[in-house]
Amino acid sequence: MVRYWFSLSPLVVILTVVTLALPWLGLIVLMIFALIALASLGAIGWGIVFVLERVVRAVGRLRHSPSGTLRQPATLSAARPSTGPPRSMPAGATVVLASPPAESERLT
Repeated sequence: MVRYWFSLSPLVVILTVVTLALPWLGLIVLMIFALIALASLGAIGWGIVFVLERVVRAVGRLRHSPSGTLRQPATLSAARPSTGPPRSMPAGATVVLASPPAESERLT
């Protein structure tokens, strides 16, 4: 493979000499080089943003998944409105209604 690239060196040398001999060709080559550099910089920036966005989504999914290490605090069903018909309780069920402790009753 390296031999193939070395076989192109005379062509590169001749093109370089012709480009430097004619200033307007040098300007065209400079503009093409600037466009290539700008496109590569944009691709690198897009790649960084894409990877960061994927990481943020993965962390968000981990946080909201049932097996995630960070869990959302439990809420009582009375704290949010019911989305369906009311459910009946079994006859022998025990219901515990408690309020959170007041600020003065909490252990510190």
